[in-house]
Amino acid sequence: MPDRFSRIDRRGTPFDSYRREALFSGDANTRGSHAAMIFDNQLEMISFAEDVGQHNALDKAIGKVFINRKLPEAIILILSSRISYELVQKAARAHLPIMISNSRPTALAAEMGKALNMTLACTDKESELIFVCGENRIVF
Repeated sequence: MPDRFSRIDRRGTPFDSYRREALFSGDANTRGSHAAMIFDNQLEMISFAEDVGQHNALDKAIGKVFINRKLPEAIILILSSRISYELVQKAARAHLPIMISNSRPTALAAEMGKALNMTLACTDKESELIFVCGENRIVF
């Protein structure tokens, strides 16, 4: 997977945007849908989608970025669901090098992410991230 940048600073986390979107969409109240958000290298949200299926939410978010011709700018994917190997495959096909989730990725997803030179991370506490692979992209 080609690298479109070398490092990204974790200050100004996109999770603030995710929490805002989740509150407005009702997800925080029902917890009945999955969400996917895509950010550019300036940490500007360029896509948000939700669906009852995690794969559908990701497909919708990637589709919006593709239709708006912003796929070359897309850098970070944030998911409300666990990172599975299928979601890693979809992100890799869209050339999204960083995936962050609110729960730990599966073992196969972590292996695949490492093999594809991707960065996979999950939240530990409100403002902490656990990097499973590819932490070299992040500036601390």
